[in-house]
Amino acid sequence: MKRKTNTELSLDISDRVGNSIFAIEVNFVTLQRRLERNEFDKAVELLPAIQAALENAKECKRQICRELNAPLRIGITGGIACGKSSVSAKLSEKGVLVIDTDEIAHTLLAKPNSTYDAVLARFGKDLVNEPGGPIDRKRLGQIIFSNLQAKRDLEAIMHPAIDHMMLEQMQEHQPGQVVAVQVPLLFECNLHKKDYFDEIWAITVKPEIQLERLMKRNNLTQEEALKRINAQMSQGEKAKLANRVINNSGTLLDTRKIVLQRLRDARKKANLT
Repeated sequence: MKRKTNTELSLDISDRVGNSIFAIEVNFVTLQRRLERNEFDKAVELLPAIQAALENAKECKRQICRELNAPLRIGITGGIACGKSSVSAKLSEKGVLVIDTDEIAHTLLAKPNSTYDAVLARFGKDLVNEPGGPIDRKRLGQIIFSNLQAKRDLEAIMHPAIDHMMLEQMQEHQPGQVVAVQVPLLFECNLHKKDYFDEIWAITVKPEIQLERLMKRNNLTQEEALKRINAQMSQGEKAKLANRVINNSGTLLDTRKIVLQRLRDARKKANLT
């Protein structure tokens, strides 16, 4: 979504409100004339048009308020073990509100709710050690890893709930604030095609570093790590679809410098001081 500049927003406000006022005025004048001629039936016919113009004006007002108060929304994505969390942490240090969709997923699976219940209904109550206890995500992962239909079923249950909670959290902001949402499968879930983000940043890293980090972090063999990496959309594909790319192959200081520069660029583009 292309974020409107203040000038574009002002022109849009002027045009839309002006059109609504014009429609109301024209219909009101016609209504007066018909009433003066005692054409009551014809006068009544104008009421829906006047009501529609009034509703349009109200919607203009609501949308204007949303746009004026909207934060700069940044989607953070990237392959496994590319450093999405470290980039998000650096943004948080600069006062950016960071939302992690993995944490949302963990919350949904931690205790009973409609999503939790749907997962157990589909994959079995043996995923919990006790009634009402957290769903064992490792066991759930083992079920869906080699079963495409099971994976699709889980996504159909989880993704709408995650999106709902994500959007709710994104609304908890102050005007002019920056909100970053960490979404590992942003492109795979086609969230870039929805009106969720003003910008999307892809975090990349050299393949050999990605492999090394994943093996160390998850205690995997090289074969196991490569299997997980190859099961995802490639880093190159994500970089092509993103608005900005952050190469996380260097030192922590290198990454910090890149992140701060990307943040400055994004704020400037969005006319945020």
